[in-house]
Amino acid sequence: GWQYRKGPAYYLATVYFRDTQDGVTDVVRSLGGGVLLTTRDNLAKSRSGGLELVANGRLTPKLTYNASANAFWNEIDAASLGFAGKRSGTTLSGRANLNYQATPKDFFQANIFSSGKRLTPQGHREPFKMLNLGYRRKVNDKLSFVATAQDVLDWFQDVVVTDTPTLRDNTRRTANVRSVFVGFTYAFGGGKPRPEQFDFSAGGPS
Repeated sequence: GWQYRKGPAYYLATVYFRDTQDGVTDVVRSLGGGVLLTTRDNLAKSRSGGLELVANGRLTPKLTYNASANAFWNEIDAASLGFAGKRSGTTLSGRANLNYQATPKDFFQANIFSSGKRLTPQGHREPFKMLNLGYRRKVNDKLSFVATAQDVLDWFQDVVVTDTPTLRDNTRRTANVRSVFVGFTYAFGGGKPRPEQFDFSAGGPS
């Protein structure tokens, strides 16, 4: 690993190799008549290696960013599940926040993340991405008004491709997860409150 820190700037690079056994994975089986059953089974073993990058810094006095990315190679062995041969591939995933402190009381954030193609014992999951927005208005040291918007560009979808000698299937799941949450947060107790981050998966601040 390598790390650099100076003032608000922080950079981290990590090269890694992981060897995993008895992980858990989804397995799809056909019950006939177009009915598919998805169960959870133990994957014999998998290996992965790659490069993780993290960068935090300040672009202007009011504009900051923090980002991370992971480029890696992955190999899985599902022989114990009845699927012959090892399968491998490369992918890239990442996330980034752009933060704007417009005034001492007004804070904006744009959040984007992307998950790359992921191998499964019988095929793969397609990449997906999402863009979220957040706004916080500080009323006083304990009370804040918060608004968040999730998946504002309607990008969300989950595509699972199954491609084996006995079963071929393409399952596409879409959902209208676009939503706006509005509320207030209040900090109890003494001491200086910690800076809030937006938890877009839950629709509000953490």
